[in-house]
Amino acid sequence: WKMKEEEKSVAILKRAVATNPKETAVRRELLGALGAAGMLKEVLEMYDGLPELTIEDRHQRAWVLFWLERYEAAERECRTIIQQKIDSVDAWELLAHIKARSGKFREAAEIYKQLLKQERSAQGKKPD
Repeated sequence: WKMKEEEKSVAILKRAVATNPKETAVRRELLGALGAAGMLKEVLEMYDGLPELTIEDRHQRAWVLFWLERYEAAERECRTIIQQKIDSVDAWELLAHIKARSGKFREAAEIYKQLLKQERSAQGKKPD
């Protein structure tokens, strides 16, 4: 029986987390390994078990929710990020993807339009 590299990493990191469950750096490494192995439901459970989420954690959690097609929860996570960091282009882009995937195309288009406007402004180009 041959174990894939991702599975080996997950097994090692799970043992490390079991040894020291409060070590958030190890938990975050495990989150990455679980994600790479496609174990998204476990990733979500681990994020839910973290005592505190950083903006990056929230962004990753929002992507996991998106991939699991839990669009309302993913949108709530994006809005939490945006409340903390209004200029988070990544959160706005993900929110637009969520809106599009949810069939809310006008809302998605408006967000994409604003993002494009910001990008053009940052590059010194005139908006359309």
